Amino acid sequence: VCSSDLNSEFTGTTTKGTPQQNILSYHESFMEICEHEVEVISLLLQKGRNITVIYVPGNHDEYVGWHLITWLQTYFRQEDRVDFDTERSYRKYLSFGTSAIMFNHGDAIKPAKLAGIFPMEYKNEWSQHDNFYIFTGDKHHELSQDFNGIKFYQIPALSNAKSTWDEKNGYKIGRAHV
Repeated sequence: VCSSDLNSEFTGTTTKGTPQQNILSYHESFMEICEHEVEVISLLLQKGRNITVIYVPGNHDEYVGWHLITWLQTYFRQEDRVDFDTERSYRKYLSFGTSAIMFNHGDAIKPAKLAGIFPMEYKNEWSQHDNFYIFTGDKHHELSQDFNGIKFYQIPALSNAKSTWDEKNGYKIGRAHV
């Protein structure tokens, strides 16, 4: 799943316009993230037969994230073992064996509502599965919940960057408590 690692759009603000502090310039950040993603995809190709890279739009870098996934698609255009889902849908679904999986950035819809949306939007495939999972990110803490058999996992943002926002919201020293 590719949810761009950029902190902001090329404007230095989030998609909605909130100013962001960035360590590197937009251009330097974009190049480093492109190099990193190429390394990760190349490593996965060494270990597996086929891979699918799924773009899930985020709230800080929705447009830059789309530029990244389409750049990667072009970079790997000669590699038949890599598929890219570049659609700008906020919820993506995947079947893996007997498991149905939803991916969402996690910034807008609460976990319980995502669990309610899942069977409705994935209704044609729902009965073909025994296990149901939702994966989100966005937040700075880990969370897992069970909604009547739908397992929800919020994976924390993996960043050591600190700002006044982090300090204000209790993330300066370690993970904040839920």
